[in-house]
Amino acid sequence: MAESKATAKAKSRVAVVGGGITGLTVARQLVDRGHSVRVYERDDPGGLAGGVRFGDASAVYLDKFYHHIFRTDAAIIRLIAEHGLEADLLWRPSASGLVAAGRAWRFGTPLDLLRCRPIGSVWQRLRMGLNLQRFRRRSDWRDLDGISCRDYFARRHNLTGYTNLWEPLLRAKAYDDYETVPAAFLWGRVHARAGSRERGRERLGYLRGGFQRLIDAMVEAIRARGGEVHAHDAVVRVVPGERPEVESQHERERFDRVVWTAGLDLLLETIEAPSRDVADKGEAIGYVAATCLVLVLQRPLGDFYWLNSLERALSFGAVIEHTNLVGTADYGGASIVYVACYHAQEHKLASMSAGELLHLHWPSLERIFPDLTCHDIKRTLLFRASHASPLYTLRYAERMPPYTGWLPGVDICGVAQVYPFDRNMSHCVANARRYVASVYGP
Repeated sequence: MAESKATAKAKSRVAVVGGGITGLTVARQLVDRGHSVRVYERDDPGGLAGGVRFGDASAVYLDKFYHHIFRTDAAIIRLIAEHGLEADLLWRPSASGLVAAGRAWRFGTPLDLLRCRPIGSVWQRLRMGLNLQRFRRRSDWRDLDGISCRDYFARRHNLTGYTNLWEPLLRAKAYDDYETVPAAFLWGRVHARAGSRERGRERLGYLRGGFQRLIDAMVEAIRARGGEVHAHDAVVRVVPGERPEVESQHERERFDRVVWTAGLDLLLETIEAPSRDVADKGEAIGYVAATCLVLVLQRPLGDFYWLNSLERALSFGAVIEHTNLVGTADYGGASIVYVACYHAQEHKLASMSAGELLHLHWPSLERIFPDLTCHDIKRTLLFRASHASPLYTLRYAERMPPYTGWLPGVDICGVAQVYPFDRNMSHCVANARRYVASVYGP
């Protein structure tokens, strides 16, 4: 590591593969240090944090995937301020809930938990509240990496509560691997949002106009400092070595270093005959895909910002009514609703059209929102991500890739390293900053 860091400290020519928020944060950090940087992005810059314009002439973006930030998300809050957008960071109260036993239940406070009868008996609900408090108070997660969520709650006489609450949520996120999700993952989710409550009520943040505004500002700042951002230029081949080579759809260049921020399976596809050791390590990290059907409605759908489903009969994992958090003013009075599913990369959802998805989800939507009619829908949009999140299974920390060491001249910095936290923008930004500090010095 000492030799690698010494080499990195010299002004070098760096290729960053992936123009999502991780890759752009790495690039911004490096150009600020005087390095020559070129970012390769196969699509538009932004990745999972990106958006599309809401209307042809609008300055407002619609996020491709629903986003909000917590009060504890210091890294993304700092990044927004660094790009002069802090005045547009809104903080609003939110209403979250669960769909269970044929109805929606509020689920945002300890009292809501006690009132949510589908979780189990009063005793099970009390035990669940105590166990969640233990997560919030615990500062170290490492001994939870080898314990499944099921076993964690079973050992604390809370198996019924786990089965009724967390098991459906984990099924929706990890599908067939839900039984092997480590308790460290739940610790990361509970611990991260514990500081977002004010007087018992959760307040969430959103960048008015969409997080693509931050992406645009980052691209502009990188270019203003001499860096390059190549959109719609996918990398098809990487040759590791002392001066690694990158071949994209439009060019072939040598660099002093390559920073790979995309999926690790995609990295393996670009390397000719990777060693068995490298292939095994890369293949040990799985990913889940995500499909979001966005409904633009002429009236509000319901009262909740976020509804997670505990019912396997429903066709989706969550319904997020974005405008119940940020309001409708920026969207011409329309209500914006995300109908979200995580799924295996090869699942049929990965190839369905917007019309087919609406047909699939309609019976479930009608069940939860009986007043909804097809006439309420002004427009539908469809967004997909094949690498939406790493798949966390037992002892994931042992498989989590290091920043350096897998391939000569090729570093890794991506969502596979934010464990035990769930993939979100702030954790990705923080990971990018840690990478730069680790490899290039503080």
